[in-house]
Amino acid sequence: MAYGLLFIIKPLSLAGNAELHSAWVCRVQLGVPGLNSHQSTRRSLTQFMKPYSIVIHTVLVFILAAVCPNPLFAIQAHGGNEGVVVHQMGHVFFLVSMGAFVYWLRESRIAEKSGWRCIMGFALLMGLWNLDVLVMHYLDEQGGLLQVSKTGPWQILIQSESGSSFLELLYYLGKLDHLICAPALYFLYLGLARIKTGLESE
Repeated sequence: MAYGLLFIIKPLSLAGNAELHSAWVCRVQLGVPGLNSHQSTRRSLTQFMKPYSIVIHTVLVFILAAVCPNPLFAIQAHGGNEGVVVHQMGHVFFLVSMGAFVYWLRESRIAEKSGWRCIMGFALLMGLWNLDVLVMHYLDEQGGLLQVSKTGPWQILIQSESGSSFLELLYYLGKLDHLICAPALYFLYLGLARIKTGLESE
């Protein structure tokens, strides 16, 4: 047996108190046999499909990125002088922070432990990465010392205004900053894993 409460609200017009053609119907369901089982079945299906939905969305994103990719560079350019200056200030702050962190680790002798030695390696590499990116941003956006043009899908032409081959080589190697930050992140992971293992064994 179904129990329900049905409200039909028929508003009156301000002009002649005539009924409007439309009515608002509000049904408050108090108890319908089989409703709870239907809702629980729907909830179970939703919980069952949730992980598959995440996988499907992830696969679709990867397919979309593979079909129509956009350039994504590790060292990003910033338009306008204010953007460059503020961004460079951020790198300086990051560099100083990593230097202070390394100094604290050495002075406190906590770096004698294996996990913290890896953390210190992470800080050193991240400091080096910030120094590299500072120089690359200067050459890219402030120095005006180089002309870089794309000559093919996998080729670029680097030309120094002064004809310096050293500057061209420095720019090329500096752009390979992933060779610094990727090992740094590995050292961070390794250090945290060793610290966690040490805490669990105590």
